[in-house]
Amino acid sequence: MAEDIVELLDSLGAERAVLCGHSLGGKVVMAAALAHPARVEQLIVADIAPIEYSMAHEGWRANLTIMEAMGALPEAVLGTRGDADAALREAGVAEAGIRAFLLQNLVPEERRFRLNLHGLIAAARTGVLAGWPAHLPPAPATLPARLIAGRRSPYCTAAGAREAFDRLFPGAEPQTAWLEAGHWVHAEKPDEFARLVGQPFA
Repeated sequence: MAEDIVELLDSLGAERAVLCGHSLGGKVVMAAALAHPARVEQLIVADIAPIEYSMAHEGWRANLTIMEAMGALPEAVLGTRGDADAALREAGVAEAGIRAFLLQNLVPEERRFRLNLHGLIAAARTGVLAGWPAHLPPAPATLPARLIAGRRSPYCTAAGAREAFDRLFPGAEPQTAWLEAGHWVHAEKPDEFARLVGQPFA
């Protein structure tokens, strides 16, 4: 997927871009920045670290539970956002902001989700999504990077998470930008997240 980003830049005729990604998207943009640092103007990573997480990790289990809840929704409730929202709430996805974010993938007229949900569930169950390509070298210190994390999320508080980020991105801001949120920082604190994304690098 990191190579897909570079191919997209090529197709758009863009030499460089600001990359921002959350969770799996965060791993993808980090891998792209490490493999092709000259193509990245700035890097913003939301609540994930460049480490391999255990399949028993609290965050991976929680995300798999959410994906499985989405995958188990009957087609009958996928015709409207309201019905799908109510079904997700009943399935245990309590946070309204997270449900709203997830439902951006709903295609009501086709009664399905846009993303390859079953492929993601299969990858999560086998541990593919928890991995990290350890062979990638550190980015140059000239590449500015920012880590935005949720205080209630287990991803960036995991042992060695910030240390791994600093080792691979020596041009990173010295402090993690913490938000009072869980893993879904952009859905739970959208205004604060947008402010941090738009904030100039020092």
